[in-house]
Amino acid sequence: MNLIFIINFKFAKMKKILLFIALVAMCAGTANATVNNFGGTPFFASDATSIAGEYSGKITYADMNGKDVTHKFNKTLTFGIVDKGNGLYAIHAYLDFWGGPAHHIIDFRQELTTFTLDNNGNIQNGQGTGHISVVVLKIPFMNNDFNVLPLTGSIVNGHLNLHMVCNVIGKNYTATFDFSGDK
Repeated sequence: MNLIFIINFKFAKMKKILLFIALVAMCAGTANATVNNFGGTPFFASDATSIAGEYSGKITYADMNGKDVTHKFNKTLTFGIVDKGNGLYAIHAYLDFWGGPAHHIIDFRQELTTFTLDNNGNIQNGQGTGHISVVVLKIPFMNNDFNVLPLTGSIVNGHLNLHMVCNVIGKNYTATFDFSGDK
């Protein structure tokens, strides 16, 4: 009985830390897009081939339920942008990583987080969903969808500035992220 209490006590303290790590990873760069500069004139939504592809970048700000945790993020992340046609783009990413004893999977492979771009490269109509699962020592901890709303930012001359708010469905948890990346 004491062993079970000790294990439960240790996991209770880790619960917030693990949730934080999972949410950061799921939202850490959910929409990276870039635009090539041709003849000094940037192309935006009309130049789909320059936007679709793989993007690398870092989180420049992270807030978990009102607590600034930016200092915990220093690794480069890679995400894909898929051209869905008619000026609509989707995020395609699958993040599989370990945070201590917790195995995290952040899944955007269903491409349900989408956005468009205006003529100035501003992200418009950015919103969507993804899925997170966290397993701690083979014990399921979380297996929830999350909403991304709003998803805002800009893509100018091949550089992405992104701001997103993620809410885990069924949990009272909100994460806000700023991301900066290049193709």
